[in-house]
Amino acid sequence: MVREYFRQFANSHHARTFNAHDHTFQRMFKWLDMRELMNGIELRKAISTPAKYFQSHQIAQIKKQLLQTDHELWLTCQFIYYCLIRPGE
Repeated sequence: MVREYFRQFANSHHARTFNAHDHTFQRMFKWLDMRELMNGIELRKAISTPAKYFQSHQIAQIKKQLLQTDHELWLTCQFIYYCLIRPGE
């Protein structure tokens, strides 16, 4: 049942999320002395990417709404994004 859970989870989640769940389950089953339930479950290769506060479609929605309702707030958001957020975020 655990292998089936991870098989389905792998198809619908990012590799880093999968590996985080694997780590949590490993610790839980170790504490319960049931480590063998995790046999055969391999970590997935995950590419580390910086976290982003908003996804592209969310930015597009915010931009559209602010350009229609509050242009100055949109300019403020742009200023913060370009001047204050670390590169890569």
